[in-house]
Amino acid sequence: WFSTNPSSQTIALLGLTAGMVVLGALGIKAVSGQSMHSAVWEAIAGVGIDWSFASATEDFTGVMGFLARVVALLISTGGLLITALLLGIVSETIGARLEDLRKGKSEVLERGHSLILGYSEKIVVLVDQLCQANQSEGGRTIVVLADRPKEGMEEQLARHAVRLRGSRVVFRQGSPLVEGDLRRVSVASARAIIVLSTGDDADQADARVLRTVLALVGEHDRLQRHGGEGLCGHIVAELADIDNEPLVRLAGGEGICTVTSHDIIGRLMVQSARQPGLAAVWEQIMGFKGDEFYMREWPGLVGRTFADILLMFEDAVPLGVKSPGQQVMLNPSGNYVFTPGDQLLVLAEDDDTYRPLQKPAAVIAGKCPNWTQTQRREKLLFIGWRRDLDDLIDALDAFVPQGSELHLYSEVPIQDRDRLLLDGGMDVANLRNLKLVYKDPVLQGEMTCRRRLEELCPEDFTSILVLSDPTTLGVLDSDSRCIAVSLLLRDIQASRMVRALLKEQATHRAATAKELKEDTISVPDRGKSTAQHSPPRKHEQRAVKRRSTLEEVAEAAVAGALSRGGGGGGGAPPAGRRAMALSDEDDDE
Repeated sequence: WFSTNPSSQTIALLGLTAGMVVLGALGIKAVSGQSMHSAVWEAIAGVGIDWSFASATEDFTGVMGFLARVVALLISTGGLLITALLLGIVSETIGARLEDLRKGKSEVLERGHSLILGYSEKIVVLVDQLCQANQSEGGRTIVVLADRPKEGMEEQLARHAVRLRGSRVVFRQGSPLVEGDLRRVSVASARAIIVLSTGDDADQADARVLRTVLALVGEHDRLQRHGGEGLCGHIVAELADIDNEPLVRLAGGEGICTVTSHDIIGRLMVQSARQPGLAAVWEQIMGFKGDEFYMREWPGLVGRTFADILLMFEDAVPLGVKSPGQQVMLNPSGNYVFTPGDQLLVLAEDDDTYRPLQKPAAVIAGKCPNWTQTQRREKLLFIGWRRDLDDLIDALDAFVPQGSELHLYSEVPIQDRDRLLLDGGMDVANLRNLKLVYKDPVLQGEMTCRRRLEELCPEDFTSILVLSDPTTLGVLDSDSRCIAVSLLLRDIQASRMVRALLKEQATHRAATAKELKEDTISVPDRGKSTAQHSPPRKHEQRAVKRRSTLEEVAEAAVAGALSRGGGGGGGAPPAGRRAMALSDEDDDE
C-alpha cells in the first residue's frame, strides 16, 4: 500500500498525529481533571504548536505533578517527531516534483506549438530550421517527445549551439504510443506534428512510425467522441522506405503527409550529379535561410488567370496552385482561373515579405529565340550500394538520354547483385534509357582502395556518385568512408590532369620546334654560310603563346595537386573536361 498509493505517507502522518492527540488528551484529562474538550485542545497545542508545553506543569505538585510532567514531555516529544516527519515528507515531495521537472515528466501547457515525436540525428537540424521559420513571428515553442532521458537531449542540443532566435525548446521523456504521454505534451492543441523515423532498419523504423500514426488517429477519434474538434495540427510522418508509404497513408487518411527522406535525398543526388551547381540551389530553397516555399490563400486573386497572377508579385515567384482536396499543381496553364479556396504556392524570402499588386504589371512582349536542346549520352558511375539503389536507378533512367551507361562499383559480390536488384523490384531488362554495367570484375572491390579506383578511370565518366548506406556501418563511419572516397577521386583526377597537361605541353614543344626549324632560311654570303631567321610570323607567335600558357597551367595544376595532397583543399574538375577547355581556347586564339 505504501509503494502503490502516492498519498500513503500523508495519510500515515495524519493518522499518527490524530492518535498522538487522542492519547495526549486522555493523559491530560487523567492528571488534570479537565474536560475532554479542553484536554484535546491542550494536546493539539502540545503536539504541533507549543513545544514548551512541558514547562506549563509547574503548578502541579506531588505525584500528580510528576505524572503531569511525564505526560507533557511525551506529548512534546511526539510533536517533535511528527514535525520532523512532516518536514521530511514535504522535502521529499518537493524533491520528487523537481526531479519530475528535470526528467521531463511534467505536463506541457502550450498551445499552437510544434510537436516532434521521436528522436534521431536529424533533431538538431530540424530544430534549427523550425527556429529560423518562427523567427519572423518572434519565436514559438517546440516540444520534443522521445523515449530517452531529457538531460541527454538537452545536452546534445546545447553542444551543437543551436540559435533559438526567440523560440523555446521543451523536451519531454515518454513514448508517443502511450495515450497519457501524448496528452502530457498537449497533442490536441499542437499546430504541427512531426513523426520522426528512428532506427537503422527501415522496416522496423517504418513500423514504429505506423504505430505512432495509429496512436494519433486514436487520440483524434477519442477527442471527437468527447465533443472536441480532434487534433488541430497537420501530421507529417517521415518514412525510411517508399514501399511502406501506401500503408501509412491508409492508416492516417487524408490528414497525414508522408516524407520518404531516403528516397528524396537519392533523387536530389541524381539531379545534382547531372546538373553541376544544382546542389546549391536545393540548399537555398529547401531550408529557411534565404528564400523558401509558402502557400497562402489570396481572396483578391479569385477570378484572375494564372498568367495574370505571375505578373502581380514583385517580391515572390508564383509556382503553382493547391485546390481544396487536391494535390499541388505546379506550373499550371496560363488560362487557369483562380477559384475560392485555392492556395497560391510561391517562392519568397519570408511569409510576410510579399503581397499581390492591385493589377498585373505591364510587360513588353518579345519573341523568344529558337532553341533546340541537344542531348548527349552520359556515362555515370555509382560507388557504393544503398538499400534503395533500385529506386535511384529507376529515377536516373527517366532523366538520361537513351544509350547512356551506368557502372556500379561496390563491395557487394557480383553474383549477389542480380538478387538484390530483384528483391528491390527492379528488372534490368525494363530500363529504357540506361545500360547497366555491373558484372565486370573490375567493378567489385574496396571503396577506399586507391588502386581499384584508378582502374575505374574516373576521368572517363561524366558524373560520379558516392553512395552512403548507414545501415551497415553507422552514420559517422559511412560518412567518413564517403569523404575518403571523394578525396581519393579528386586526387586521382588532379594527378591525371597534370600528366595530361605535361604530355600535351611536350607535344606542343616538339611541334613548335619543328615549325621554327622549317622556317629557318640559310643564305650564302661571299662563300660563307650564314643563317638568317625570318621575322617571327603570326603562327610562330601563336605557338610561343600556346607553349607559355600550357607551362603556366601545368605549374598551377601541380601546385593545386600538392596542396590537395597535403591538406585536402577544394575539388578539381575532371582532367578530360579541363584539357578540352584549354584546347578550345587555343583554337579560338
